Amino acid sequence: MSNQTVYFVTGTTQGIGYEFVRQLRERPGAIVFATSRDPDNSKVSQLTDKGNVHLVKITKQPESVDEAAKAAELVKKIAGKVDVVIANAGIIGHETSIADSSISEYQRFLDVNLLNNIAIFRALRPLMLESVKQGGTPKFVPISTQYGSLAMVEDLPGQSSAYAISKAALNMFIRHLAYEEKNNGIVAFPIHPGVVATETVEPLAKRIGLGTIPPSESIEGMMKIVDNAKVGDEVRLWRYDGVVLPW
Repeated sequence: MSNQTVYFVTGTTQGIGYEFVRQLRERPGAIVFATSRDPDNSKVSQLTDKGNVHLVKITKQPESVDEAAKAAELVKKIAGKVDVVIANAGIIGHETSIADSSISEYQRFLDVNLLNNIAIFRALRPLMLESVKQGGTPKFVPISTQYGSLAMVEDLPGQSSAYAISKAALNMFIRHLAYEEKNNGIVAFPIHPGVVATETVEPLAKRIGLGTIPPSESIEGMMKIVDNAKVGDEVRLWRYDGVVLPW
């Protein structure tokens, strides 16, 4: 097995995506591919100085399908495989009631939070299978949310139908993916990062009364779960601190 570990992280312009790249690039033998809608003008471009972070442009549906295929070609050329995909790119919103939200709003959330991730997986799957051939255990881990849990709808503050529905769909996609790819050696599970004090989430959390944690704490916790995941594990909706959330 190669002593290099190849990470592919989406949505790295800011927030936890940026923190993933910042932490992962410090790991021995790490090669990190970081996606952004405008990578050259994003903060993550400052993390390329060590030579092991490569920037990739991926925007939105339907462009993301072709962009993901191009990204896979770049990864194949530079690294030849993918060991870990952190599918972090997404949009959030809590003022989206069913009565007041347009159909186009639902489509926007599904495009970014679900369909983009399907496009990413389909493009990178051959490179994940290459990791298996080299003795690795490739993992596809989307950043989900407790708001995507059917069991927790009544327990969480804020109206969030479009956001929550898109994340619940993401969770179902991953459960099917884990079932379909288990025998091929690919691990897949969703993870809730906690309510993280990022540029986007912190003001929203304050408005609806949720406490926050620092990005560094969230990523450190999530990576412990990712690092320890095995093919035979039950598929669960994890929280960053190791708590299993109800589906």
